[in-house]
Amino acid sequence: MRYVITAAVALVLAGCGGGATSATTAPPSTSSPPASTTTASSTTAVPAPPGATTPGVTATPVSFSHGIVSAQTASGIAADGTASDPRSSFRAASDRKVVVVLTLDATVVPGTKLGFLRTLDGKFVDSRESSVMKVARSFYFEFAAAAGKSLTPGHYLVKLYVSGNSAGQVTYDVA
Repeated sequence: MRYVITAAVALVLAGCGGGATSATTAPPSTSSPPASTTTASSTTAVPAPPGATTPGVTATPVSFSHGIVSAQTASGIAADGTASDPRSSFRAASDRKVVVVLTLDATVVPGTKLGFLRTLDGKFVDSRESSVMKVARSFYFEFAAAAGKSLTPGHYLVKLYVSGNSAGQVTYDVA
């Protein structure tokens, strides 16, 4: 397996595995397991107001903790760092990536470690951890199919961690 991890806006990656690491900067603002790219990034996006819903997205009630206010799967990231096209079902034939967007509270301070452990149909796929370098309102992990490849079909579970503590989970399906 080859994984490429990219960190953006004040993140330092730990445990990159066998992939390349690069850094980019996002503008300030208020999977295929065998051949995929995993990206970690943070922004200063403003979270959705309480009770806000997205048409067509069914949320599974999950409680979050340790500084994660919410988490959402989507097909992309909007310019303000929020989820673009939020959904929990993706198509292997046409979707190129899945993004897990975290909304963070003020307890996530520099030095806090954010991580995930991802499974496909109950089997381990990958895990990563990143250290926060600056205060950020949101953070995302991106799982992208490698060039010429498609996302691997199945049911994915992404367990989220803050400084090694279980902080919630999200699921998505690829058909």
